[in-house]
Parts: sequence; C-alpha cells; structure tokens
Amino acid sequence: MTKYEMATAFQEKTGVRTKKAATEYVEAVLDIIVDEIKSTREFRYHEFGTFKVQQRAARKGRNPHTGEEINIAARKVVKFKPAPAVLRELGEDV
Repeated sequence: MTKYEMATAFQEKTGVRTKKAATEYVEAVLDIIVDEIKSTREFRYHEFGTFKVQQRAARKGRNPHTGEEINIAARKVVKFKPAPAVLRELGEDV
C-alpha cells in the first residue's frame, strides 16, 4: 500500500473531506510512531503490535556474485511483532 492509497482508505473510513487532510493525518501518525521508536526504542499499540529497535551483530557474509567473503557491519534494525488479534485476522494460530 502506498501513502496515497493509505490516505484514500483513511478518507473513506473517517469521512475526512479532502485527500490533503487525510494525507496530513496519516503522515502525522507515522511521524509520531517514528519519533517514539527513536526516543524509546519501542512503539506498542495493543491491538496492532510492537515495533522494537534491535541491534544486529557484525558478521561475515558472501558476495553472491563472486563468492568472496565480506564483513557486514553491526547495525540497528526495527522489528515488528504483530499482536495476537492481527494474527487471528490473518488466520494464524496464536
């Protein structure tokens, strides 16, 4: 789903009058989530799931084209763990 599609869906669900306003609301929500992840390293929404920053250790890898061994630097990644309600909606066993 693109930002435009999300704004359209938001507009249809909420009755917001303009696409511009819907886009601003969507962007505001996403900005709040990103700011919270930056400051606390976690964003949790009970019925949706949890976004959490985790550290990936440095490791060795291989260049798929040449087979040459390369060093992959340590880095931070954002992981998402869906809430049980979301998994049920997807038909997954909880």
